[in-house]
Amino acid sequence: MLPLMNKIIPTLLLVVLCMGISQAQSKPLDQLQLKSFELPKGSELFNELKFQSSQAKLFYEKPELHEEQLGKLLDKRFQTISYKGETGSILYFEFDKDITNAKIFLETLMWEANHPSATHPEAVIRRGHTLLILSFPYKSEVGKHVTRLIRKK
Repeated sequence: MLPLMNKIIPTLLLVVLCMGISQAQSKPLDQLQLKSFELPKGSELFNELKFQSSQAKLFYEKPELHEEQLGKLLDKRFQTISYKGETGSILYFEFDKDITNAKIFLETLMWEANHPSATHPEAVIRRGHTLLILSFPYKSEVGKHVTRLIRKK
């Protein structure tokens, strides 16, 4: 019996470990984050946030202020990308409820109008429980490229 247990326990541990790895890789934000090979040649990824407006910065720093409208925050991340002298960040958020219908709330919060502008250039993308805020300079080449990539995912 003991030799059989010595074989079963390591096998069970391996199965549990593999299940944990596959679950971690299937998280919504993991699937949305851009990989370096997806970016234009000459792009650089940085570990420092770059905001175009104070609204995006405040939202990233204190998303709990909007818990009533968006639900409880489960995860948040960012990626900062620089390309041809233009730098901006993609802000990734995952909430515990569907935020698809929060369009007007988020756009008003980010833009103070119904569209981006030079002073509030962020793009807002909502999908189920996830929210992405693309904080790049207004009409920038890198911002347009990143927006296209994200929308395809």
